[in-house]
Amino acid sequence: MMAAVSMAQTPTVSASKVTMKYCQTSYGTVPIKTNSFPVNIDGFSFAQEGTYVRKLENVRGCDSVVTYVIEDKKGRLNGEFSVASGKKVQFSVGLLQFRSSNGTAYPNAGSLKHQTVDGEKQGEFRFAANQYTTIGSVSSSYSANSTGWKDIFSRGSSGNTMNPWEFSNYSSNIAGTNNDWGVYNAISNGGNQPGLWRCLTMAEYKYLLGTCDQSNNSQNISPCRANAAQKWGWATLSINNTSINGLVILPDEWTLPSGCSFTAQSQSNSYNAEQWAKMEENGAVFLPTTGYYQNNGYRSDATESWYNTADTQCIWGLEDWRIKTYSATQSLYCFVRLVMDVQ
Repeated sequence: MMAAVSMAQTPTVSASKVTMKYCQTSYGTVPIKTNSFPVNIDGFSFAQEGTYVRKLENVRGCDSVVTYVIEDKKGRLNGEFSVASGKKVQFSVGLLQFRSSNGTAYPNAGSLKHQTVDGEKQGEFRFAANQYTTIGSVSSSYSANSTGWKDIFSRGSSGNTMNPWEFSNYSSNIAGTNNDWGVYNAISNGGNQPGLWRCLTMAEYKYLLGTCDQSNNSQNISPCRANAAQKWGWATLSINNTSINGLVILPDEWTLPSGCSFTAQSQSNSYNAEQWAKMEENGAVFLPTTGYYQNNGYRSDATESWYNTADTQCIWGLEDWRIKTYSATQSLYCFVRLVMDVQ
């Protein structure tokens, strides 16, 4: 059932946009998908998703009805990816980020807070605005009063058993538990409620890519998703005069955009900002390699980064244009890229 907004909250639609050959009632539907609110259309601001109907009189004096169908994507990219038989996910729009303070010392009024499974807690989690952004350089002295954002996390530092700004060596399997950042925390631009997101397991990464650790020559994994070997490759993005290397993963259903090319498992793929926007619109995922944090210091590296998984003491990463696995250690901290199950 369509919920009509009141006239006081009705968007203004230009009559010139309504084209009619004869004087009769006409209808039009405008579907809109967004990861950010408010949505501004023709001078009106929509604060949340829903179906909104606007009735107006057009230039011929006849009624016209415009329906806006606004969907909150909750931080999801467009593509769907098989990670097990009968199981698909969508990736977040960027890496997970956290800050503990907005400049007001905790626990004074004005400190940042977010919802968790256990109620309200300090700080804010969000997704990076795009897939290729990394912060990386974070000190282990990050504290409750830090105002900067960080995107390097030790295993299980969701805030459930420790403050999320603390580095730890949580070694248990975090799959489906409150030690998974997406399970425990609300993410401000990712639906803003706990339980929507999660980390992938190592088995799911293997199924997704059809490969595991290329340094051990175990490149073929079975079972895996259809044509898995043809749906990933290396790429360099040239954005704002900066080159960012990383891994591109294509969704199950894929159409190559015009003006773009893609060669599976190759290092020769390259995209400017316009080309990458087209790739992303069609569902492509990008996992950047910009460096890693180890032994209390960030090491810049154009071809190496590590990512947390949900498995016990196991991380997954990209090193020297190879996919690798590694045993989690107390000294190595990783990026977090979350997924949402497709219902």
